[in-house]
Amino acid sequence: YSFMYVPDGAVSKGLVLGFGAGASMGLTDRTSVNLGVGYQIGYQKVDVDGLIVDYRASYVRVALGVVTKF
Repeated sequence: YSFMYVPDGAVSKGLVLGFGAGASMGLTDRTSVNLGVGYQIGYQKVDVDGLIVDYRASYVRVALGVVTKF
C-alpha cells in the first residue's frame, strides 16, 4: 500500500505490487558481482474535487553491484 503526494497537494493512495529477481556470481574468494532487476506497479486513486481519478505509477529497476570482503 502506498501514499503519493500529487502536484495539487492531494494524496493518492492504493495497492502496490512489486516483482524482482537477481543473481550473484563469485569472481574470487573475496570478490563477487550481483545483478538485480525488478518491476513495480501501483494502483493508486486520488479524489480531485469529488471526482475519483486513477493515478498509477510504475517503475523498472536495474541494479549492478560489486562486493569485496575484507
